[in-house]
Amino acid sequence: MKTKKESTIHSDFDIWKTMRLGTEDLRTPDDFTKACRNRPNIGIYPGVRNELYGMMSHPDFLADLDFGEVDLVKVSIKDLLPNVTHARYLEFCDTAFELGLKLCVPETAFRVRLEYLEQSNADELQVATHPILNRIFGLSSSSAMQRGLQIYPVEIKPFLLSASHEFVFTKPRK
Repeated sequence: MKTKKESTIHSDFDIWKTMRLGTEDLRTPDDFTKACRNRPNIGIYPGVRNELYGMMSHPDFLADLDFGEVDLVKVSIKDLLPNVTHARYLEFCDTAFELGLKLCVPETAFRVRLEYLEQSNADELQVATHPILNRIFGLSSSSAMQRGLQIYPVEIKPFLLSASHEFVFTKPRK
């Protein structure tokens, strides 16, 4: 049974993007990396290719491939925890769950990277997923060294995240 707080807050999150997951064109780690390489403005930091490929090859990544459309929301730590300046990833996720949000399946990170082409240089996102090999996926845009739009692994450490960190979650459909 949902609490009044969950019911009220759940509907307050604006849908940021709607994406279709589980399409036939992206089923394997090679499919994902090829899709990124085929876009001239999307890349994978050279220093993390093996680490990222390891995450995509992990059974937890492949087992989570899902089918259908999902609604995504973009929220910062300060959006969910307005009275804190820092939070740990798992604590932040627990608050998101209490407010009706769900973790994204790992494929979401690649779909967002392939479709969110207007990301600004200052806009750095993490996709909230179950950690794979103690990492989640980060997305950034950098004109430095002409790297363009990037996807990279973000280690989940016990350190505190700044209140300005932004994450993508799934908003369940009613």
